[in-house]
Amino acid sequence: MDKLPIYCQFSFYDNFLKECKKETIGPEKKEQLDLISEMIHTNSKVYIDKSAAEIKALTHQTKFLYKKVSNGNGVELKPKQFPEQLNDNFFQKVNPHSIFLINNKQEHEKYQKKYGMWFIAIEDIGNCSITKKNKKIMLSKLVEKYKEWNDLLLNYKHPCNSMIISDNYILNNNDDIEENLLTILRIILPLELTKNRFHLTIITSSIPNIKEQYNLLISKLKKIRPYNIDLKIVIQTRTKVIEASIHDRYIITNYLCICSGHGFSVFKEKKIEKNTRLTFDFVSNSETLEEMDTLIKHYRKIEETIANVGTEIVVMPESESGKITTRLLK
Repeated sequence: MDKLPIYCQFSFYDNFLKECKKETIGPEKKEQLDLISEMIHTNSKVYIDKSAAEIKALTHQTKFLYKKVSNGNGVELKPKQFPEQLNDNFFQKVNPHSIFLINNKQEHEKYQKKYGMWFIAIEDIGNCSITKKNKKIMLSKLVEKYKEWNDLLLNYKHPCNSMIISDNYILNNNDDIEENLLTILRIILPLELTKNRFHLTIITSSIPNIKEQYNLLISKLKKIRPYNIDLKIVIQTRTKVIEASIHDRYIITNYLCICSGHGFSVFKEKKIEKNTRLTFDFVSNSETLEEMDTLIKHYRKIEETIANVGTEIVVMPESESGKITTRLLK
């Protein structure tokens, strides 16, 4: 995925340009607008609800849209059918990293709660976490600033409908699961998801009580969210089939990539148990897109290996092996 798919109402873009021109913009708002502008103009493949001819006839400020369409970097939508064309069938097929820029805040909230995709209205730009700059944090036992995942993740809450967690030790200890994995899920998982099932895949190493851990997680997930969550645990052991290894541990959603040098089981009894470097990157950054693409290809290879050497890599639950499709790995 070399470009971020953006579905943009022209009315949103027109109002966005007006916001950018205001003379009273403060430095923080300007920085947020600049990030959205870069996301639209530089890192994206734009789908717009205007024909190429209509865009060409507009003012010079919108000619970039015509250039993107005429160069094959953007595809027009049928006028007057956006966002109405966004139905269940559409969201079953759409790229899971797609972002939707629409002019109606009520419509935006409705679709976001239904499908777990990122809808942004003009009014949201100031409070939208996608405008957060990429961040690096060093966690150290000597620093008491951070006591739990809430201190780190609250600013990175965002809509999503799929997640991959790659960490060989995240299921090793029940206390760690409660204070780390489940806390992370409580923060990141959307509160509502009425039309989509949430896809959660955990890639980890072999542990003796995997069935017990699977059942524990299923019961916990039912308590923290009211919607359906499809859980897949992939147990990987050393295999010659997967030649390239990735040392760092990752959490990937539709829009966010979190990297940890030493895993995600870092807190114990409100204290940092292990030192690690954390990075938080949204897909609005082109480098993050490239990194996520590399990771997804790697995880896809792991899934392909499951089909070829099932004795070395196992999918839980066994009875549904191969039936749970991870949305991010399609």
